[in-house]
Amino acid sequence: MSHSMVSATQIKKWTREEVHQWLTTQVNIHHIYADKLLEEEVSGEDLEYFQKKDLLDLNIKHGPAVKIVSMLEDLKSGLQHKSQFPAYIKKWTQEQVCQWLREEAKVYHQYVKRLLEEEVSGDCLFCFKKNDLVELGIKHGPAVKIIGMLEKLNNGPEPILQPPTNINSDQENLQKPPENQVELCQALPVQTVSPMKTEANTEEPRIVEPSGKTVTRKKEEPKPQAMGAEMLPSKMPSSLTLLQNTLDDLQQDEFKRFKSCLKDFKLNGCRSIARCHLENNMSRTDIADSMTKHYEEETLNVTLKILQRIRHNELAGQLKSEMGLQTMTAQDGKKYLRRETNQGNKLKNLLTYGGNMMDYYDRFVIVMNKSRAEQLEYLQFLTKLKLFCVLDFDPDSAAPGGVCSSYRESRVANLHLPAQFQPDPSVVIKNLNLYKQTSWVFCNGRHDLESESGRQLDYKDWFKEKRKEIEHMVSFICKPEVLPNGRTLVIFLLLSPVTDRDPIFDTFLAFYSHVEESIVSICESRSTFEKWKDLIQEKCEYDINTQSIYELTLSEVNGTIMSLGPHNQPSGRLLPSSDSSTVVLQQKDEDRLTALDILCQNQCEKVYEENSTEFQDFKIKVEKEFYRGGKVQWWNFYFCEKRKAKPFIRRDKYDNLIKIVKCQTKDPKTTCVLLNLFHHPGCGGTTLAMHVMWDLRREFRCAVLKDNTLPKSEVAFQVKKLMRLGKSDKSQNTPVLLLVDDSKEAENTQTLQDCIRKIVEEDYTGRTVEDSSNSQVIILSCVRSHNPKVQYKHCATESQYISAILTKKEQDDFEEKLVELKESHEKPENFYSFMIMKSNFDKKYIADVVSHTLKDLDMSTKKAQLLFYFALLNSYVAESDISVSLCEDFFGMKMAYWGEDNVLERMEPYSNLLKIVRR
Repeated sequence: MSHSMVSATQIKKWTREEVHQWLTTQVNIHHIYADKLLEEEVSGEDLEYFQKKDLLDLNIKHGPAVKIVSMLEDLKSGLQHKSQFPAYIKKWTQEQVCQWLREEAKVYHQYVKRLLEEEVSGDCLFCFKKNDLVELGIKHGPAVKIIGMLEKLNNGPEPILQPPTNINSDQENLQKPPENQVELCQALPVQTVSPMKTEANTEEPRIVEPSGKTVTRKKEEPKPQAMGAEMLPSKMPSSLTLLQNTLDDLQQDEFKRFKSCLKDFKLNGCRSIARCHLENNMSRTDIADSMTKHYEEETLNVTLKILQRIRHNELAGQLKSEMGLQTMTAQDGKKYLRRETNQGNKLKNLLTYGGNMMDYYDRFVIVMNKSRAEQLEYLQFLTKLKLFCVLDFDPDSAAPGGVCSSYRESRVANLHLPAQFQPDPSVVIKNLNLYKQTSWVFCNGRHDLESESGRQLDYKDWFKEKRKEIEHMVSFICKPEVLPNGRTLVIFLLLSPVTDRDPIFDTFLAFYSHVEESIVSICESRSTFEKWKDLIQEKCEYDINTQSIYELTLSEVNGTIMSLGPHNQPSGRLLPSSDSSTVVLQQKDEDRLTALDILCQNQCEKVYEENSTEFQDFKIKVEKEFYRGGKVQWWNFYFCEKRKAKPFIRRDKYDNLIKIVKCQTKDPKTTCVLLNLFHHPGCGGTTLAMHVMWDLRREFRCAVLKDNTLPKSEVAFQVKKLMRLGKSDKSQNTPVLLLVDDSKEAENTQTLQDCIRKIVEEDYTGRTVEDSSNSQVIILSCVRSHNPKVQYKHCATESQYISAILTKKEQDDFEEKLVELKESHEKPENFYSFMIMKSNFDKKYIADVVSHTLKDLDMSTKKAQLLFYFALLNSYVAESDISVSLCEDFFGMKMAYWGEDNVLERMEPYSNLLKIVRR
């Protein structure tokens, strides 16, 4: 029965086994791919909805995927496939396709290799359209040319293509349907064959014909084809193909030296090739043909020895590796196919440092190469990572359909070049807005620009002109003062195959010399990983296997990373708006407000699964950091708000301060009001101010100023943007409560007040006084002072103060809190910051703690020496600090994955006197 007689209704009725049979007997794809669909329980009803990307997600190569989709559409339409190309193309092998592309179509070598990698044989190419080529990373120009030249074959004789030197009957058998083949729609259900069937299980499948007669068919056993990260290529390239690829990789001067050596090369008494066959005008293809005919099976060995003679060791190593694959035994093949299990857990461990949440690494650096259009939907995880920068080797990334363009649809990224990362770190950080917004660095051209800087360079020119810039940029990124050692993870995201002479490999070497232990590789396929691994092994003698992901599809990588906490809130981050409404704070808007740490009305809600062990561990960690003296986080208020019986300690001035803030909105006289909170250092002034903000977050749009050194005009502009988010020109504004912390000079805050007042009132020129007064900003300025009460008395503006003296009620509250902490924490008595406040800042208590802790101090140890450095610094400059990376260097610490070694543990038993502050 012909295909045209199979209707879409009949397809729906196919069992999983019948789908498997159709794929192996009608479509003629390798049984490994058919087995994959059988494993994934794809029935006819499921198959009807499959698109090409669904097959690619199953690690089926592009060529077979196009063929499956094309034949499926033919079945559903009930028509024979009408191709624009001559039918004889269907007989071409993968090598003959490559030969035609290289010799007739004159296609760039890298594109030919790409089609070979994706297993595009003639019967697959027969179904191709232009978009199928473009999705393989082939530019539109060559793609149109390939389709056009295939169509022109209808008007001329069939080209004569040389058969590959190592063609085997398996490939031919795969192309031809077996004899006595029964059409699928005639067959009854087939005996199920396990996709994991071993060699020992040799029972041949049987099919029952309608007559009831059982026909035993000899099982076809073609060589395994590549299935993404799982299997070997269907057929290794022939000696001729390997030779041609190798010669194509030689620069012009290198090719001349190769020919010069070839003229005098002799092998085991065999004379060299006649000089008349090696004329200067001979092409690389001609040289390859001559060598193959003259040296026969020794051709590749001759090539290898000549490459070594002209000192092209990288290309020699690549050829040697490919020759080894070409001669693999069946036993070697089995070893090659062995999968590493649990790569999902491995990925989680690599990104979380052995935890369950991505809160260990402060920043991520991504280095990526050329992407394909179908990969974009699986790169959503980039928006979740706290990116410091992305080093992008795809010159089309910023254009529509590129990774950078896609990222910028939801996040902010500033586009840079490597040369901008020098010389002075402080200047670079300020000019490029580093830390605040992602830096997207184009490392080899940018095609959306018409300038010279946007031109993509070949490897030779890139190496001469750009390599040094990359090395300087990597050196800048790896400075401890830029990104602390051990707190940054560098991820090489390989979305396409790599080559021996590849700029991204040079970039790896640059990072490797600085942060060997902090590099992870995520590869789009196992074949890409094997090549990447071999390059690194040969150059660095370093095995990257333990820090690499290659068995997972990009879809699985994306899903795994997106599943890691903390999670984005399902309803979005919400801001209060007029008339008791709310608006969603878009991530891109928040990225732009770099000066502000915004407190949303649903802050901390639904970020974690709160019944999980991970959340409880996180809660204990955050509380411990705070009570040991760390800065208060919004989480501290959230934890107490969820447990009404155990509220956050309210300082005595809490009620007064919250009343003052609320009063400013009842009868506003100006668009910006300044409130001062004077406080002794370390007595909880900032905590009190943030406590007030937390409880007013549903009435005000609240934010904390991150950096007091920013230009006041820029801060004022961002405050106005926060006020206007989600509103029309006519809607009433919601007041903004802005916390300015650690303000030491009142004049700076007054300057900010003037700037905010000016920029807000400019928007309301010509409107009523009521309109402008409704656009109100309240600045709550926390001012450190050694005499807060005195400053409070002499302050002309609204103000409050707190000192390092607790009231009786506050002391009672601290006693109750200590009882509560003993229920959930070990040794809360070592939370010295909390205990000092509980003691009402008693100097005798502080002296006793220090005396007891330092009782057996041994000055010969490094921990004692480091403690003395801290004490010396703080005696001159209060709250001085030393970077963690310098402390690690002092101890000679080396990062190890999933290790517990850190500075505080090295400082035991004195660690309770120290705290780590993350900026």
